[in-house]
Amino acid sequence: MKSVALVSLLLSACAHDSGGAGGTAGPANVPAGKYALLLKLNPGEVRKYQVEVQVHTKALMNDAPVFDAPMTLKFTQVLETGAKGADGATELKERIENLDFTAEGPFGDQIKPMMAGLTKVVIISNVRPDGTIVSSKTEGADNPMVQGMAKQMAQGARFTFLPKTPVGPGDTWTTEEKSPLGGMGNDKVQATVKSTLKFVGVEACGDKQCAHVESDSVTSVPEDSAEVSGGGKGHSTLMIEVDSGRPWKSHGEQNSKFQTQQGGQPFDIQSDVKYSSELKP
Repeated sequence: MKSVALVSLLLSACAHDSGGAGGTAGPANVPAGKYALLLKLNPGEVRKYQVEVQVHTKALMNDAPVFDAPMTLKFTQVLETGAKGADGATELKERIENLDFTAEGPFGDQIKPMMAGLTKVVIISNVRPDGTIVSSKTEGADNPMVQGMAKQMAQGARFTFLPKTPVGPGDTWTTEEKSPLGGMGNDKVQATVKSTLKFVGVEACGDKQCAHVESDSVTSVPEDSAEVSGGGKGHSTLMIEVDSGRPWKSHGEQNSKFQTQQGGQPFDIQSDVKYSSELKP
């Protein structure tokens, strides 16, 4: 397996730690002590987040190490809200600026050119008021691998952490999401991410009020899959703006281990991911 495919897989694992398919259905009357975390996208608004992702991935064939690459990505995530369409969906453009990438080991030089190409990519999504994505397209990618990685890193249009009903401190909700494990060399194998989220309380975040939410996730593949086995666990902390349903700050970690076959030989991939994201003033 090529080193770039490994990076694609580990970023995919990181991308799923914030929760699964969700969305809100906000009633007009919210019970006392509850909050309807509704998504509000304001046309013309530009948001920038400072993001850092630390990854340590190991690959073993027949228990012999073949890849060991600690790496760190730091970048600015830019989100531009466009117009609202006739169908009620709002356009959201996402791109990466100021990318700083470092990697240890012999594979670092192979990965750097691909990482540089990420700054050319723009992800354009149309998002409904309930947080679901109607459509998404990619522009500016040099090749399919860069396009795939950009999609996995593009989390600005994902509002899957939002509950479907009003919630208050102590309330929990669960979500589920499926995604192909393309980085394992087989797009047909779908990973299932099940998350449990808990509303801890309301706290100040700058000049706003945020819902403090803790999320625990479990990633698995079908037990009857002949191509891939394994799974992972993750935990994240989210601060969600009460008045917009958009994240203000988040951080978390994800640990996973998957097994597959390469050339008829057992092939294991282990990854440990830590990430943080915070809205820039």
